[in-house]
Amino acid sequence: MKQKRILIYGETDGVGLSAVTRELIGKSRALAAKSGLEYSLILIHDQAENCRDELSAYGLSRIYIWKDAGDFRADRYADLLADTIRREDPDILLVGGSPEGRSLAPRVAAIFRTGITADCTELALDTENRLIQTRPAFGGNIMAHILTPNRRPQIATVRPGVMPPADRTEYCPSPEWILCRNTARTSAIRLLGIEPADAAEEIDTCSLLLAVGGGLKDKEDLEMFRELAALLGAGLAGSRVLVERGFLPPEAQIGLSGHSVRPRKLITFGISGSLQFRAGIRQAQKILAVNIDPEAEIFRAAHTAICGDLYEIVPELIGQLKEK
Repeated sequence: MKQKRILIYGETDGVGLSAVTRELIGKSRALAAKSGLEYSLILIHDQAENCRDELSAYGLSRIYIWKDAGDFRADRYADLLADTIRREDPDILLVGGSPEGRSLAPRVAAIFRTGITADCTELALDTENRLIQTRPAFGGNIMAHILTPNRRPQIATVRPGVMPPADRTEYCPSPEWILCRNTARTSAIRLLGIEPADAAEEIDTCSLLLAVGGGLKDKEDLEMFRELAALLGAGLAGSRVLVERGFLPPEAQIGLSGHSVRPRKLITFGISGSLQFRAGIRQAQKILAVNIDPEAEIFRAAHTAICGDLYEIVPELIGQLKEK
Protein backbone atom coordinates (compact mmCIF):
# COMPACT_ATOMS: atom_id res chain seq x y z
CA MET A 1 0.00 0.00 0.00
CA LYS A 2 1.28 3.48 -0.92
CA GLN A 3 2.48 5.62 1.97
CA LYS A 4 0.02 8.47 2.50
CA ARG A 5 1.70 11.84 2.25
CA ILE A 6 1.27 15.54 2.92
CA LEU A 7 3.04 18.13 0.75
CA ILE A 8 3.52 21.66 2.08
CA TYR A 9 4.03 24.64 -0.21
CA GLY A 10 6.74 26.65 1.56
CA GLU A 11 7.31 30.38 1.34
CA THR A 12 10.06 32.68 2.54
CA ASP A 13 10.00 36.25 3.78
CA GLY A 14 13.12 37.02 1.78
CA VAL A 15 15.44 35.89 4.56
CA GLY A 16 14.01 32.76 6.18
CA LEU A 17 10.82 30.75 6.26
CA SER A 18 7.57 32.68 6.44
CA ALA A 19 5.46 32.42 9.60
CA VAL A 20 2.61 30.63 7.83
CA THR A 21 5.02 27.98 6.50
CA ARG A 22 6.08 27.19 10.07
CA GLU A 23 2.40 26.91 11.00
CA LEU A 24 1.75 24.46 8.13
CA ILE A 25 4.73 22.36 9.21
CA GLY A 26 3.45 22.32 12.78
CA LYS A 27 -0.02 21.19 11.71
CA SER A 28 1.40 18.56 9.34
CA ARG A 29 3.57 17.17 12.12
CA ALA A 30 0.52 16.96 14.41
CA LEU A 31 -1.53 15.17 11.74
CA ALA A 32 1.36 12.80 10.98
CA ALA A 33 1.77 11.92 14.66
CA LYS A 34 -1.81 10.65 14.79
CA SER A 35 -1.93 8.90 11.43
CA GLY A 36 1.58 7.89 10.36
CA LEU A 37 1.52 10.15 7.28
CA GLU A 38 4.78 11.47 5.86
CA TYR A 39 5.08 15.20 5.37
CA SER A 40 7.37 16.92 2.87
CA LEU A 41 7.86 20.45 1.58
CA ILE A 42 8.50 22.30 -1.67
CA LEU A 43 10.34 25.62 -1.71
CA ILE A 44 10.59 27.66 -4.92
CA HIS A 45 12.96 30.46 -4.03
CA ASP A 46 16.51 31.56 -4.69
CA GLN A 47 17.01 32.10 -0.93
CA ALA A 48 16.17 28.46 -0.16
CA GLU A 49 19.70 27.77 1.08
CA ASN A 50 19.10 30.22 3.93
CA CYS A 51 16.40 27.88 5.25
CA ARG A 52 18.37 24.63 5.11
CA ASP A 53 19.37 24.46 8.78
CA GLU A 54 15.91 25.29 10.02
CA LEU A 55 14.15 22.87 7.67
CA SER A 56 16.42 20.07 8.83
CA ALA A 57 14.94 20.34 12.35
CA TYR A 58 11.26 19.69 11.59
CA GLY A 59 11.13 15.97 10.77
CA LEU A 60 10.28 16.49 7.10
CA SER A 61 10.74 13.45 4.86
CA ARG A 62 11.72 15.24 1.64
CA ILE A 63 12.42 18.83 0.67
CA TYR A 64 12.12 19.83 -2.98
CA ILE A 65 14.18 22.90 -3.87
CA TRP A 66 13.67 24.92 -7.05
CA LYS A 67 16.45 27.52 -7.13
CA ASP A 68 16.24 28.96 -10.63
CA ALA A 69 12.56 29.81 -10.97
CA GLY A 70 12.95 33.57 -10.74
CA ASP A 71 10.50 35.94 -9.08
CA PHE A 72 6.96 34.76 -8.34
CA ARG A 73 4.71 34.33 -11.35
CA ALA A 74 1.56 32.38 -10.57
CA ASP A 75 1.42 30.47 -13.86
CA ARG A 76 5.09 29.39 -13.81
CA TYR A 77 5.10 28.50 -10.12
CA ALA A 78 1.89 26.50 -10.61
CA ASP A 79 3.67 24.41 -13.25
CA LEU A 80 6.61 23.78 -10.92
CA LEU A 81 4.34 22.85 -8.03
CA ALA A 82 2.34 20.54 -10.32
CA ASP A 83 5.59 18.87 -11.41
CA THR A 84 6.50 18.29 -7.76
CA ILE A 85 3.06 16.87 -7.02
CA ARG A 86 3.51 14.33 -9.81
CA ARG A 87 6.84 13.27 -8.28
CA GLU A 88 5.68 13.19 -4.65
CA ASP A 89 2.13 11.93 -5.28
CA PRO A 90 0.71 13.44 -2.06
CA ASP A 91 -2.77 12.81 -0.72
CA ILE A 92 -2.88 16.32 0.78
CA LEU A 93 -1.45 19.67 -0.36
CA LEU A 94 -1.33 22.50 2.20
CA VAL A 95 -0.77 26.09 1.09
CA GLY A 96 -0.63 29.23 3.20
CA GLY A 97 -3.46 31.70 2.73
CA SER A 98 -1.02 34.46 1.76
CA PRO A 99 -1.45 36.54 -1.41
CA GLU A 100 1.02 34.18 -3.11
CA GLY A 101 -0.70 31.03 -1.89
CA ARG A 102 -4.18 32.27 -2.74
CA SER A 103 -3.19 32.98 -6.33
CA LEU A 104 -1.30 29.72 -6.73
CA ALA A 105 -3.50 27.04 -5.13
CA PRO A 106 -6.58 27.43 -7.40
CA ARG A 107 -4.40 27.06 -10.49
CA VAL A 108 -2.98 23.80 -9.17
CA ALA A 109 -6.45 22.55 -8.24
CA ALA A 110 -7.55 23.21 -11.83
CA ILE A 111 -4.56 21.31 -13.23
CA PHE A 112 -5.45 18.21 -11.20
CA ARG A 113 -9.22 18.68 -11.39
CA THR A 114 -9.50 18.37 -7.65
CA GLY A 115 -11.23 20.23 -4.86
CA ILE A 116 -9.86 23.11 -2.84
CA THR A 117 -11.05 24.66 0.42
CA ALA A 118 -9.87 28.22 0.93
CA ASP A 119 -9.04 30.03 4.15
CA CYS A 120 -9.24 27.05 6.51
CA THR A 121 -9.03 27.72 10.23
CA GLU A 122 -8.69 24.07 11.30
CA LEU A 123 -7.58 20.77 9.78
CA ALA A 124 -8.10 17.22 11.00
CA LEU A 125 -8.25 13.65 9.67
CA ASP A 126 -11.21 11.30 9.77
CA THR A 127 -10.99 7.56 10.44
CA GLU A 128 -10.03 6.98 6.78
CA ASN A 129 -7.27 9.62 6.91
CA ARG A 130 -9.28 11.97 4.72
CA LEU A 131 -8.66 15.65 5.37
CA ILE A 132 -11.45 17.43 7.25
CA GLN A 133 -11.14 21.04 6.11
CA THR A 134 -12.87 23.51 8.42
CA ARG A 135 -13.62 27.09 7.50
CA PRO A 136 -16.17 29.77 8.47
CA ALA A 137 -19.20 30.11 6.20
CA PHE A 138 -22.23 32.39 5.91
CA GLY A 139 -20.38 35.35 7.37
CA GLY A 140 -18.90 33.30 10.17
CA ASN A 141 -22.25 32.16 11.52
CA ILE A 142 -21.39 28.47 10.98
CA MET A 143 -18.23 26.42 10.64
CA ALA A 144 -18.29 24.24 7.51
CA HIS A 145 -16.49 20.86 7.56
CA ILE A 146 -15.50 19.91 4.01
CA LEU A 147 -14.18 16.67 2.50
CA THR A 148 -12.69 15.92 -0.91
CA PRO A 149 -13.67 12.23 -1.09
CA ASN A 150 -12.66 11.20 -4.60
CA ARG A 151 -10.02 13.47 -6.11
CA ARG A 152 -6.37 13.89 -5.12
CA PRO A 153 -4.57 15.78 -3.86
CA GLN A 154 -6.91 17.28 -1.30
CA ILE A 155 -5.96 20.97 -1.31
CA ALA A 156 -6.47 23.49 1.47
CA THR A 157 -5.23 27.02 1.95
CA VAL A 158 -4.83 27.92 5.60
CA ARG A 159 -5.46 31.32 7.14
CA PRO A 160 -2.18 32.69 8.57
CA GLY A 161 -1.99 33.00 12.33
CA VAL A 162 -4.58 30.39 13.31
CA MET A 163 -2.29 27.41 13.97
CA PRO A 164 0.70 27.02 16.30
CA PRO A 165 4.06 27.15 14.50
CA ALA A 166 6.37 24.15 14.53
CA ASP A 167 9.06 23.89 17.17
CA ARG A 168 12.51 22.76 16.12
CA THR A 169 13.46 19.24 17.16
CA GLU A 170 17.08 18.62 18.07
CA TYR A 171 17.03 14.91 17.25
CA CYS A 172 15.13 13.97 14.10
CA PRO A 173 16.00 12.12 10.88
CA SER A 174 17.62 14.25 8.20
CA PRO A 175 15.31 15.00 5.27
CA GLU A 176 16.09 13.96 1.72
CA TRP A 177 17.05 17.05 -0.27
CA ILE A 178 15.87 17.00 -3.88
CA LEU A 179 17.24 19.75 -6.14
CA CYS A 180 15.03 20.32 -9.17
CA ARG A 181 15.78 22.00 -12.49
CA ASN A 182 13.34 24.59 -13.78
CA THR A 183 11.52 23.11 -16.77
CA ALA A 184 8.43 25.34 -16.57
CA ARG A 185 7.22 27.24 -19.58
CA THR A 186 7.93 30.95 -19.87
CA SER A 187 5.45 32.96 -17.86
CA ALA A 188 2.77 34.86 -19.73
CA ILE A 189 2.74 37.41 -16.90
CA ARG A 190 4.78 40.56 -17.44
CA LEU A 191 5.83 42.78 -14.55
CA LEU A 192 5.33 46.40 -15.64
CA GLY A 193 6.53 48.06 -12.47
CA ILE A 194 6.63 48.00 -8.69
CA GLU A 195 5.12 50.64 -6.40
CA PRO A 196 6.07 50.13 -2.77
CA ALA A 197 3.11 50.20 -0.39
CA ASP A 198 3.07 52.34 2.71
CA ALA A 199 4.76 50.57 5.59
CA ALA A 200 2.15 48.80 7.72
CA GLU A 201 2.51 47.37 11.17
CA GLU A 202 2.47 43.58 11.19
CA ILE A 203 -0.21 42.96 13.79
CA ASP A 204 0.15 39.19 13.27
CA THR A 205 3.45 39.16 15.15
CA CYS A 206 2.67 41.52 18.07
CA SER A 207 2.91 39.97 21.53
CA LEU A 208 0.83 42.83 23.01
CA LEU A 209 -1.96 44.24 20.88
CA LEU A 210 -4.57 46.97 21.34
CA ALA A 211 -7.75 46.67 19.25
CA VAL A 212 -10.31 49.45 18.84
CA GLY A 213 -13.88 49.15 17.61
CA GLY A 214 -17.06 51.01 16.83
CA GLY A 215 -17.14 52.66 20.25
CA LEU A 216 -14.62 55.16 18.87
CA LYS A 217 -16.49 58.32 17.85
CA ASP A 218 -14.00 60.24 15.70
CA LYS A 219 -10.87 59.43 13.72
CA GLU A 220 -8.92 62.02 15.71
CA ASP A 221 -9.61 60.00 18.87
CA LEU A 222 -7.29 57.30 17.56
CA GLU A 223 -4.39 59.51 18.68
CA MET A 224 -4.95 58.59 22.31
CA PHE A 225 -4.77 54.91 21.38
CA ARG A 226 -1.57 55.48 19.41
CA GLU A 227 -0.16 57.20 22.49
CA LEU A 228 -1.29 54.35 24.74
CA ALA A 229 0.19 51.77 22.35
CA ALA A 230 3.50 53.62 22.30
CA LEU A 231 3.62 53.77 26.10
CA LEU A 232 2.90 50.03 26.35
CA GLY A 233 5.06 48.96 23.42
CA ALA A 234 1.96 47.46 21.79
CA GLY A 235 0.61 47.14 18.28
CA LEU A 236 -2.60 48.87 17.22
CA ALA A 237 -5.41 47.17 15.31
CA GLY A 238 -9.15 47.50 14.89
CA SER A 239 -12.40 45.86 13.94
CA ARG A 240 -13.95 45.93 10.48
CA VAL A 241 -16.13 48.95 11.24
CA LEU A 242 -13.09 51.21 11.74
CA VAL A 243 -11.60 50.08 8.43
CA GLU A 244 -14.91 50.73 6.66
CA ARG A 245 -15.01 54.23 8.17
CA GLY A 246 -11.49 54.86 6.89
CA PHE A 247 -10.06 55.26 10.38
CA LEU A 248 -7.55 52.40 9.94
CA PRO A 249 -5.97 50.70 6.89
CA PRO A 250 -7.11 47.18 5.90
CA GLU A 251 -3.77 45.80 7.14
CA ALA A 252 -4.87 46.65 10.70
CA GLN A 253 -8.19 44.76 10.57
CA ILE A 254 -8.83 41.75 12.79
CA GLY A 255 -11.49 39.21 11.87
CA LEU A 256 -12.68 36.88 9.14
CA SER A 257 -12.08 39.41 6.38
CA GLY A 258 -8.90 40.68 8.04
CA HIS A 259 -6.14 39.08 10.09
CA SER A 260 -6.11 36.29 12.64
CA VAL A 261 -3.83 37.28 15.50
CA ARG A 262 -2.15 35.35 18.31
CA PRO A 263 -0.77 37.89 20.82
CA ARG A 264 0.15 36.91 24.35
CA LYS A 265 -2.11 39.76 25.52
CA LEU A 266 -4.94 41.48 23.64
CA ILE A 267 -6.79 44.53 24.99
CA THR A 268 -9.97 45.56 23.18
CA PHE A 269 -11.73 48.90 23.51
CA GLY A 270 -15.27 49.56 22.30
CA ILE A 271 -15.50 46.32 20.31
CA SER A 272 -18.88 44.58 20.41
CA GLY A 273 -17.42 41.16 19.65
CA SER A 274 -19.19 39.79 16.58
CA LEU A 275 -18.56 36.22 15.50
CA GLN A 276 -16.48 37.55 12.63
CA PHE A 277 -14.19 39.45 15.01
CA ARG A 278 -13.97 36.65 17.58
CA ALA A 279 -12.87 34.23 14.86
CA GLY A 280 -9.76 36.38 14.42
CA ILE A 281 -8.74 36.35 18.10
CA ARG A 282 -9.18 32.65 18.90
CA GLN A 283 -5.44 32.20 19.39
CA ALA A 284 -4.95 35.15 21.76
CA GLN A 285 -3.62 33.84 25.07
CA LYS A 286 -5.14 36.53 27.33
CA ILE A 287 -7.92 38.96 26.43
CA LEU A 288 -8.95 42.04 28.41
CA ALA A 289 -12.07 43.72 27.03
CA VAL A 290 -13.36 47.22 27.76
CA ASN A 291 -16.92 48.02 26.71
CA ILE A 292 -19.67 50.29 28.02
CA ASP A 293 -22.33 47.65 27.29
CA PRO A 294 -22.48 44.96 30.01
CA GLU A 295 -24.09 42.56 27.49
CA ALA A 296 -21.39 42.97 24.83
CA GLU A 297 -20.51 39.71 23.07
CA ILE A 298 -16.80 40.41 23.46
CA PHE A 299 -17.10 39.63 27.17
CA ARG A 300 -17.80 36.00 26.23
CA ALA A 301 -14.29 35.71 24.80
CA ALA A 302 -12.55 37.84 27.43
CA HIS A 303 -10.55 36.54 30.37
CA THR A 304 -10.98 39.93 32.07
CA ALA A 305 -13.96 42.22 31.44
CA ILE A 306 -14.17 45.92 32.31
CA CYS A 307 -17.56 47.57 31.85
CA GLY A 308 -16.83 51.24 31.35
CA ASP A 309 -16.43 54.17 28.95
CA LEU A 310 -13.21 54.02 26.93
CA TYR A 311 -13.17 57.84 26.89
CA GLU A 312 -12.74 57.79 30.67
CA ILE A 313 -10.53 54.71 30.98
CA VAL A 314 -7.92 55.38 28.26
CA PRO A 315 -6.93 58.93 29.38
CA GLU A 316 -6.64 57.63 32.95
CA LEU A 317 -4.36 54.80 31.78
CA ILE A 318 -2.18 57.20 29.79
CA GLY A 319 -1.88 59.52 32.81
CA GLN A 320 -0.83 56.70 35.13
CA LEU A 321 1.72 55.32 32.67
CA LYS A 322 3.28 58.77 32.22
CA GLU A 323 3.68 59.14 35.98
CA LYS A 324 5.80 55.98 36.21
